[in-house]
Amino acid sequence: MADGTTADEQSNAIIKLTGSLTGNTTMQCEAVENWYIVDNATTMGTHTLGFKPAGGTATNLVASSKHILYSDGSTMFDVLKDAGDIKANGTLTVSGNTSLDGGTFVFNESSADLDFRIEGNGDANLFFSDAGNDRIGIKTASPSTELHVVGGIKATGGIDFDGGGFTFNDSGASVDFRAETNTLTHAMFIDGSADKIGFGTSAPTSGFVSIDQASSTGAIAVLTLDQGDADQEFIRFDGSTASDQSASLSTDTSVGDLTGHIRVNINGTDFWIPYYATN
Repeated sequence: MADGTTADEQSNAIIKLTGSLTGNTTMQCEAVENWYIVDNATTMGTHTLGFKPAGGTATNLVASSKHILYSDGSTMFDVLKDAGDIKANGTLTVSGNTSLDGGTFVFNESSADLDFRIEGNGDANLFFSDAGNDRIGIKTASPSTELHVVGGIKATGGIDFDGGGFTFNDSGASVDFRAETNTLTHAMFIDGSADKIGFGTSAPTSGFVSIDQASSTGAIAVLTLDQGDADQEFIRFDGSTASDQSASLSTDTSVGDLTGHIRVNINGTDFWIPYYATN
């Protein structure tokens, strides 16, 4: 049908398009003010389909979609692309991209008991807001605290814990904890399975706490104790006492032979502590 005639299909207010496109296509209507409802049921493939007033500017139609269009005689406008406030009393389903630009997004303004969920490619609860309990879950739909993460956490910025305690491994699982410095991969290491703590070592074996100052040329003490309270000791030993040498603390004065000394530095001066073999 020729453009501009009153009998052609494009003069109808409601237009349904069918068939398959073989190339990029633009259809035209009269260059007058009018409105249209277009049901695009074509098979578009990779091609585009536009609709415009004769000699004017077109709007692109989306496959398998219905459009409310308005023409001012020179430009075709897709009404819902530039609409004002929209209220949906039913379910709003969007199969294409959604862009929120230039304004805030508020979910559940009325504070109703309504959950919010974002699904990932392989996880149904990649992000879950539990409205009834005021909790957020990452990869869980049953968060047990205000923020419950199932999986790993990586922060490249600072982390500030303010106003509360920090608990690692509250469930008592056999998991390790490691703090790394600029040059030490195990500046502090907690061996979860062995129930031991290591400083400078990933394998604390000689005691509950092991300190390994591994550098042989670092000119650095293994342990420095700075006691600011003058009337308190530097080190306190609590153990079992025996009159012989069978316990960790002994009142036995018949010690064995002098075996050697351990160097300590007190207020900048080196001293030697003797140690004896067991008699």
